[in-house]
Amino acid sequence: MPHWLQQARRGSLILFCLMLAVSFVISPLPKRTILAMLPLLLGLGLYIGLPHWLKSFSATLFVRDTLILISVGIGFLAPLGMLENSAPLQRWPLLHTLSSHLPDTFNANVVAGTLVVLYPFGLAALLAGTGTRGRWGWRWILAGLAEGAFLFVLYLSRSRGALLATFISLPFFLFLYRPKVVRWLLPLLVALALVGGTYIGWGRLLEALSTGGTISGLDQRLEIWSRALVLIQTFPFTGIGLGCFEPLLKVLFPLFLLPEGTVSHAHNLFLQVAVDLGLPGLVAYLVLLGSAFVQAIHAYRTAAQAETRLLTVACLASLIGMSLHGLLDTAVWGNKGAFLPWIVMGLAMALGQLAPQGDAKQLSERRMS
Repeated sequence: MPHWLQQARRGSLILFCLMLAVSFVISPLPKRTILAMLPLLLGLGLYIGLPHWLKSFSATLFVRDTLILISVGIGFLAPLGMLENSAPLQRWPLLHTLSSHLPDTFNANVVAGTLVVLYPFGLAALLAGTGTRGRWGWRWILAGLAEGAFLFVLYLSRSRGALLATFISLPFFLFLYRPKVVRWLLPLLVALALVGGTYIGWGRLLEALSTGGTISGLDQRLEIWSRALVLIQTFPFTGIGLGCFEPLLKVLFPLFLLPEGTVSHAHNLFLQVAVDLGLPGLVAYLVLLGSAFVQAIHAYRTAAQAETRLLTVACLASLIGMSLHGLLDTAVWGNKGAFLPWIVMGLAMALGQLAPQGDAKQLSERRMS
């Protein structure tokens, strides 16, 4: 990483932590802010620690496998809570208890958006295992379960943001993995998108992408974004405090097109960061995210091992998917899964340090074990 970017990242990390402290101090509802902040603090700790803890490529594979395991857990547990209340499975006391205690986890858009961040690591594990003696090992099987669960959740949730993010991040992943083979696929996808958009109508397509969950049209989403912008203009330097969007919106700038209590966030990741932490927090967040991209690209270009390159591709696809989904929703901010993107960013930073070393010894030891 260039020295100037390293200094910018360090300063942004300090600024981001400072804005978190400011968020707690100025919050009108400190209990809500603390609850929203805890997963974020966990993620920040992992983001800072992973580049120091991961000293070998085998250690990065442990993080990859952990993310796959989390993906399997979410992918198999969450759909049970996403079923209709009349479904027979929902009558089980255990499922009813889980649904009441983990409402964010069972929100269709949140679950789909979270798995958009996680699915590239299962795909990377599947491709890494293909053609090796460990093809049918437990990692390969676990990765297959994770990808199957992701596809099922994607179908069950009907999340437009998740579909859009997958439609773009998956070809990106495949293009970096096999540039020569997939080179013809990108023009085909672009042509299909142009033909489909022209046939359906770009206005109707935009309206469909803007519809989801409690939002039934582009006008409602634009109203939410406009309220978020007003909050940013009102509190540009401090934000309003994590977890306070819905209560303050109801008091200061109530919505007209949506019922009260149905909108808990800005339905845009970057607007939400600015609302919660102010513009300084947004700038710091963007620099930290950008530095993770830079390190992952550096690792992709310099990695000596094919499996290392594959893992860096997974990091890039994950961050791209999160950013694209973040244009329409906030699946990984202010909830229990907010720590997951920070793990990906920390892993990208660690790979940027390890990739040039080409840790062949660790790779051979892992395959022999």
